[in-house]
Order: sequence, then structure tokens, then C-alpha cells
Amino acid sequence: SVYNSDLLSEINLYTGGFGAEFGDATGGVVALKSRKPRTDRWGGYVDTSMIDATALAEGPVTDDMSVAFALRRSTLDLIMPLVFEDSADLSFTAMPVYYDYQAKMDYRINDRHSISVDVYGAYDELGLATEKTGDMDPDMTGAFGMEVFTQSAALHYRFKSDLIESDFSPALLFGEQRFDLGPYFLDIKGVMVDVKEDMRIHLAKCSTLKLGFQVQPRMFHLESDIMRPPKEGDVDTRTSTNEALTSNITPSDVVGAAYVANELELGPVTLTPGLRVDYDRALAKAALSPRLAARWQVVEPLVLKAGGGLYHRLPDVDEMVEPYGNDGLTFERALHGMGGFELAITDTVDVDVQGYYKHLDQRVTPSQDTDSDRYYDNSGKGYSVGGEVMLRHKPTENFFGWISYSISRSMRDDGPGTPERLFDKDQTHNLIALASWQFAKGWRLGGRFQLTTGEPRTPISGSVFNADNGTYLPVFDPKDNNAARQEWSHQLDLRLDKQWVFDTWMLHTYIDVQNVYLHANAVAPANNYDFSERGYVRDLAILPSIGLKADF
Repeated sequence: SVYNSDLLSEINLYTGGFGAEFGDATGGVVALKSRKPRTDRWGGYVDTSMIDATALAEGPVTDDMSVAFALRRSTLDLIMPLVFEDSADLSFTAMPVYYDYQAKMDYRINDRHSISVDVYGAYDELGLATEKTGDMDPDMTGAFGMEVFTQSAALHYRFKSDLIESDFSPALLFGEQRFDLGPYFLDIKGVMVDVKEDMRIHLAKCSTLKLGFQVQPRMFHLESDIMRPPKEGDVDTRTSTNEALTSNITPSDVVGAAYVANELELGPVTLTPGLRVDYDRALAKAALSPRLAARWQVVEPLVLKAGGGLYHRLPDVDEMVEPYGNDGLTFERALHGMGGFELAITDTVDVDVQGYYKHLDQRVTPSQDTDSDRYYDNSGKGYSVGGEVMLRHKPTENFFGWISYSISRSMRDDGPGTPERLFDKDQTHNLIALASWQFAKGWRLGGRFQLTTGEPRTPISGSVFNADNGTYLPVFDPKDNNAARQEWSHQLDLRLDKQWVFDTWMLHTYIDVQNVYLHANAVAPANNYDFSERGYVRDLAILPSIGLKADF
């Protein structure tokens, strides 16, 4: 969402069993790989719609150097005032605004050495103002808003020979987040240096050694007057019943990791054993993660695959820093096991099927020990089990698309004596169908349909009157944590494109409609002042957009 997809060469989703080169994750990993700018000639595009506007330009500077620049800005803040009238109870002080930019340079020194530089950043802003009404928590009035800013710069030095491939990449990252919640606020600034080395050594025709390291010194400045952030499983986050904590601190930390793996090709079977070690200075602890992946080319169109191992993740920063968190924590841990197959049905159609089981323990959770002076400990545990299938039609001249379906169950408990419950984001069923069809010269129709199980929620069994501030407080049964669900979510999006080709440029016009059949999906539960009436906060019933794009 903050990096122009036209500057990417790969987007890979690893839902589990991923290799030793990936760390600080116990669930899954999304890996993005940027591409080199074009070297044949200068080109680019300008694309503007009712949602945002984007410009991209790229091309060669010399025979050995090429550059790319991209910029995107929202247009919602220009259009929304024309569509939505001011409300007496809710008004924007700053319309939703976002922008991002990317700049990339690639320089080929010679056949073996090259350098690339990536600079990119993003900014998001939203502001609301509310007035007190009889249905509202008195603490939830005033200014609400957020500002999020990130800035990154990375250098890649690459070396490639017949024996060794190396990618050394130091980077500097800066970010700032500001949240206002009525009378409360949170302002956090962070700076991180990220130094990585990824190397491949071709030991033999059947053996490739992969190894690398990563070092991340980081420092934050936290200034706040706000309640402790809600965590997994929290059922009531009303500000009137939660203590606000004040801080003005500058914590720092150093995170380090190293990994080694060996890709062994033994005829039709490929084995990749690996080992990763992670260390965090603030925790003063290390975590060892052995892993193994296997692929077996049974016949030309059929591949069997399996993998798994140990995976570790650091606690969130606020869980490790006082006054919101505490010391004495350790890495969260997961044991993955997965297996499946890939089958090429035809040259253009393939299917990917896999099942998985993940055992989770050492989960950070509020302490159930009433004698402990620590708010968090690592007593939570759980599991996730499920399966996924994807039927894909590879891109051809006129068509591409896929259908994916997953079924899963994710359960956990929050320490000794607590009942087993669903994770907050558990979704039993998730179906996505996507297709793009060029049905005539210059005309293309695309669409996406998604159907998902509603997220778990904790039902409210009643309410009590709070005489201290004149509001009602919801009553929850701890045994019913996440025992109910929101309604199913489903949505159909369609897009129609028309292309005109000229001598030196192309013009695209398109109509994009999200939520075609006007189904306003539930976003979160909503209740009236005394919790006697309940409903949902809903998404927009429809979001149409018209756009123009000029390619040159």
C-alpha cells in the first residue's frame, strides 16, 4: 500500500514453513522484491482517479546507470467534501490524506559488481472532531486523529561470480506516529539502522550454501498520556474505565540474527536444511530456530512439498517498555509443520494445495499471576490448523485469474486457568476469485469476489450504570470471550478498461466500482449508550471511481 507495485518484480506470500533467511515471524511472511529501472529508453505514466493520482518516470542516465521516480497522492480529501455534508456530531478536521514516493537508482559497475539505491517514504493523515452526545463515553469527545510518517533509504552492493553471489545492504529507516484520542495522545518517533548480508555459495552442482546476517540498532522516543494499548483478546477498551499512563522516555535496543542453509539437489528431491539464531539485547536472550524444507518432483507436472521447524518473534515494543510493558519477557515461539503438492494441469493452468499445523507457545499475554508485579508474561499458548487451495490461470494474451480458498481454525488461551478461545482474527472460510479478460481489442474487464467468515467478537450480556461519570458500562462473561462472530463479509469489485494506442503513447480510461451490489460490510460492533441496542459500524456500501492513465 505504500510502494508502487509497478516498481516491484515479485510479491511472495509464505503462509508457513518459510526458510531460515526470514525471522521475527511466527505466522507468515510477505516478501517484496523491487525491480531494476528500464534501460532501453525513458518511459512512464500519469494515472489519476477519484481515489488517488500517480506519476512514474524511469529510464537510462548512461549506458550503465538507470533511475526511476514515482509519486502518489490521494484525491479523497478533494472529493469527499463535495460528497459528504457536515454533521453536527461528527466532522472532519483533516480529510483522509496519504502520499508516498519512491526513487531508485541502479548502477552496473562491471559484469560482477553493481550498486543500487532505494529511497522511499509515505505519509498518512486523518483528523476527526466529535461533540458530546448522550450516547457517548464522555472521555471519547474532542479531537481524534492520526499522522503516520515513514522514510527509508537503502544501499545494495551486489557481487556475482561463478562461485559466490552476495547482496550487502545497509539501510536507514525513520518513522513517526501521532495518535490523538480525545484527551489522550501517543507520539512515538523511531530511528533504525538495518545492516544485512545475504550470500549464496555454489559448493557443487548439487549443493548451494545460503548464509547471512542482520544487525538492527534502533532507538525510539515515546511521549504519551494514554491507556495501555488493546491486545489480542481484550474485550473492553473504553477509556472511562482504563487508567491512562504517562511517559516521556527514549528506549533503545539492538537486534541481531544470523542464518545458514544448504540447498541440496538429490535427483528429483531438493532438501533445504537450515538454522537461524536471533538475539535481542533488551531481552538479553537468544533463540535458535532449526528448519527443513523438501520438494520432490514426482513427475514433470507434479511436485510434492513439505516443510517446517521452529520460528520465533520478538514481543511488541510497548510490551517490553515501561510503563506500558515490563522486562522479563522472552521470544514468542511457534512450531510449523506443513505439506502439499503443486500440479500443472495444462501449460497455463496449475493448482497448489497445502495443509498446515502450527503449535504456538510463549505468547505474550497479560499475567494471570496476581502476586506478580509484571503486567505481561509469556504464559499464552495455542494452535492454528488449516488448509489452502489455489487454482490459477497464468497470464496469457487475453486472460488471467485464480480462485483461492482457505479453511482454518486458530485457538489460544491466555495463561493458566483461562478458557481456550478463538484468536481475534480467526476466519474459518476465505474465498477469493479474481479474473481479467480482454474481450475485444483495447477493452478489458476485471473483477474480484471475496467471501469471508466474520471475525470473532465477545457478546455483551448486559450493562451497569457508572455513577462516577454518568455512563453505562458493558458486562462481559469471561467464558464467552470471542464466543460470537460478526456477520459474513462479501464483496464484488469490477473494473472496465479501454485502451487507445497512438504513435508514441497510450491512453487508458477506466471505471472501477468497489462493492458493486451495495453490500455494506460490518467493520466493528456498535452499541447505543446503555448497550440495550446493538449493531455494526459498516463500510461504504459502494465506492465508484473513474480514472485516466497516459503511458509514454
